Amino acid sequence: MEARPSREHAADLAICIMCAARYLTSESYFKRSEVGPMRFCGDDDLRKVMGNNDTKLKIAAMADIGRVDDQDIPPAKDCLIDLIRVACYDYQIDEAIRLANLCVARGYEVSINLMAVAKNTIEQIDACLDKVAEQCNCHYFYIADSFGSIYGEQARPPRAIQH
Repeated sequence: MEARPSREHAADLAICIMCAARYLTSESYFKRSEVGPMRFCGDDDLRKVMGNNDTKLKIAAMADIGRVDDQDIPPAKDCLIDLIRVACYDYQIDEAIRLANLCVARGYEVSINLMAVAKNTIEQIDACLDKVAEQCNCHYFYIADSFGSIYGEQARPPRAIQH
C-alpha cells in the first residue's frame, strides 16, 4: 500500500499550488488595492505566506506577455520564485522568447506556455515551435487549450525538436 502524504506535506503542496496560480505582474498595469498582493508575486508578499520555503517544492509564477516589465523580474537568487511560466499567444512568441531568455539569464527555470492553441493552425503552432527551438533557452514548452475546444482526434504526437 502506498504511503499517504503527511499533513505537513499536504499543507506545503496546497501552498505551492496556490503560489503556482499567481502572476508576476508589473504594478504599473494593475492596482494592488483592486487585485491584491499575489497578483504581483512580490518577494515580501510571498515570504508572508511561504516563509523561506524550506521545502523541496518549487514556487512558480506566470508572466503574461504585455503585463510584466523586465525590471519586475529580480535575479532568482534574490527571490522565492523558482520557475517562471511565460504565457503568450502565437503572435507574441518573439516577445515570449525574449522574456524567457531574460529569465533564464537571471537564474530561473523557465517555460513558455502557448495559449489558446485551438485558435491556431498546425502551421502556426509549428512556426512557434521552430522559433523556440532556434532562439530560446527555456527549459519547457507547452501548449494550452485555453478554451477547451480541442478534441482527441485533433491531437497528434509531438515532433522532435532539437536544441
